[in-house]
Amino acid sequence: MSALRENVLKMLGETVTDKAVNLPSRSVYTLSPYRLVAKITDDGIEKIPEVLNAYIGAYIALWEKASRLDDGPEKQFYLTKKAATRKLMKANDPGYAFMIDVFGEESTKKVFDSVF
Repeated sequence: MSALRENVLKMLGETVTDKAVNLPSRSVYTLSPYRLVAKITDDGIEKIPEVLNAYIGAYIALWEKASRLDDGPEKQFYLTKKAATRKLMKANDPGYAFMIDVFGEESTKKVFDSVF
């Protein structure tokens, strides 16, 4: 994956203002395989479709050769990222509070745990 990161930074070129913003937040776990976010200028926005295509291609290739992870740092990273993604999705779902009012917290939690 580091080759992909380097390729993306080349695609973005001079539009990257900061290549090493380390943001250990739920959003970054969800959006970046490196827990890193590059800040770009407005000119870099037009390059985002090309970058997304590179990432989508990489994810498809990884998906096609995926296998179970053995216990270790990679599995722990995966589990942390999965938990962060679920928490982020639940926290940002506008229907959560409404569903608690209608169905109660326990039932709503079960539904959201199934969905996310």
